[in-house]
Amino acid sequence: MNKSFDVEEYSRISYQILIDISRVWYYRKLITAKVMSDDGVSLEEIATYFKVSQATAGKYIAKFHEIMESKNAEVNYKFFVALTTIDDRHDNKDMDKIREYVYKTEIYKEDWFFIIKRKTET
Repeated sequence: MNKSFDVEEYSRISYQILIDISRVWYYRKLITAKVMSDDGVSLEEIATYFKVSQATAGKYIAKFHEIMESKNAEVNYKFFVALTTIDDRHDNKDMDKIREYVYKTEIYKEDWFFIIKRKTET
């Protein structure tokens, strides 16, 4: 079966990805805390960097491990977006990687994927 390219769907997915890039700051924080920890930075220094308590900094690292084990498609998508755009910046290659992930996993078909519903879906 030959499915034609849906320009509207492509546009909606691209727009949603742009929104998601700006919304995954929490995941970026977890990734940064884990990288700092792996680089030998103390929990106290991580806490100071994020302006949180040491207990909270420890929870960031624990949450990172929890996410790594997650089977939840939405969590995995957000984590992938955060990893791809770790400094909250993106270029066309980043967008292409994320879009490819979205199409490959078909998560755009999930109810949670689009924040803004089509006019026909309201």
